[in-house]
Amino acid sequence: MGIPILHFKSVDSTMEKARELLRGSPVDRFIVMADEQTAGRGRIEGRRWEGATGASLLMTLCLRGGFSTVEALSLRMGLAVLEALSEVAPFRLNIKWPNDIMGLCTRSNGGGYLKLGGLLCETTDGWLLAGIGLNLKPEAYSPAMRMRATSLTEVAVAAQGPEPRPADIPEAQILASATGDAALVWLGRKDWREAYEKAMWALGEEVGFIVGHPGNGAAARGTIRGIDDAGRILLQYEGGEIEAFWSGEISSLAASDQRP
Repeated sequence: MGIPILHFKSVDSTMEKARELLRGSPVDRFIVMADEQTAGRGRIEGRRWEGATGASLLMTLCLRGGFSTVEALSLRMGLAVLEALSEVAPFRLNIKWPNDIMGLCTRSNGGGYLKLGGLLCETTDGWLLAGIGLNLKPEAYSPAMRMRATSLTEVAVAAQGPEPRPADIPEAQILASATGDAALVWLGRKDWREAYEKAMWALGEEVGFIVGHPGNGAAARGTIRGIDDAGRILLQYEGGEIEAFWSGEISSLAASDQRP
């Protein structure tokens, strides 16, 4: 039996709705889904996650247990999302550290790996909350984001090669259920670091990096060498020194100086 799903037409955010439902919950795991959220938030304070009604997967996975001691929760959840999407778009998905889902799409202008979704993990009162937002259709993001965003539909069509057919994308509820099931596995797997590095966007590439909050953090530049056992990104400077960072944002690929 899969994880129970509570489906709402519209909420402020699935994360906040989940918090309301935790109190007195008779079950140890459930998923909150919504067709629309009016105040979704991203990993970085001050950023919002928006999605058009019916064009996005908007969910929060809620698991009760001792997950606060599990290392790299958000990175493991990223692997769960990739597993849930892998049948739709095999070999076309990466994770931009720490938790942006990137999809490879083909466009006459502005193609390549673009942001398909993201996630946010929190622990509270013995619960793990994993908020996940994915663009399922192009309508999920505004035209102003076209150079930076993509959707599962576009990535799946591009994966078919030079003669693509209309993509058959699973319903949001099916993807939510698959993500929840995959999360239960990845939260306990020992090989998560190796798997993450295989899926890591820009591994081995020279990048610009903002240390800490992107709004006021210091700028750095180096080559991504992977992650450590705690999930920190490893950045190698020109002189050979490697430094690990808990927080920050990859701001550009140095080779093209094109912001992802």
